[in-house]
Amino acid sequence: MILQRLSAGKRGTHGEAPAVAEEVLADPSLLGVILAGALDADPLLRARCAHVLLHCAREQPDLLLPYTQDILDGLTDIAQWEVQSAVLQMTSVLSWTPPERQQLAAYAKRCLNERSSIVRTNAMQALVDLALHDDDLRQDIGPLIRRLAETGTAAMRARGRKLTAQLNLL
Repeated sequence: MILQRLSAGKRGTHGEAPAVAEEVLADPSLLGVILAGALDADPLLRARCAHVLLHCAREQPDLLLPYTQDILDGLTDIAQWEVQSAVLQMTSVLSWTPPERQQLAAYAKRCLNERSSIVRTNAMQALVDLALHDDDLRQDIGPLIRRLAETGTAAMRARGRKLTAQLNLL
């Protein structure tokens, strides 16, 4: 079973996630199984399934279009940095409806308060990616990104400077 392959091995590695992602790209009917695994109680399985989903989103974003609301409704409730990071990175590669963009923006703003600086930095990027498609959101997050570019971690300040410059070009 595909989920058993993903739950084997040590945490902190991708295990068989890259190989499984290629299988899913070849057989998109497996996406439902992977999404179910991303909602599982096992944190290792959740992390690897989130990695598979992100890989698929980057390679063939259209395959995940039927699952965008499932991703938002299920994965955004999981307080695990690997899952949060994957969802935030999907922001720039998937197409979202205006209500989904609003839901994602609220999620990204919540993620700005997480312990993981990776999650917080990805949240900043996600907010700017969303703002590129939404004038109201752009006005709302501009000051927030500027503040984080001055007060966040070193990674957040560096990313914040780039994002602020990107927002100023709009």
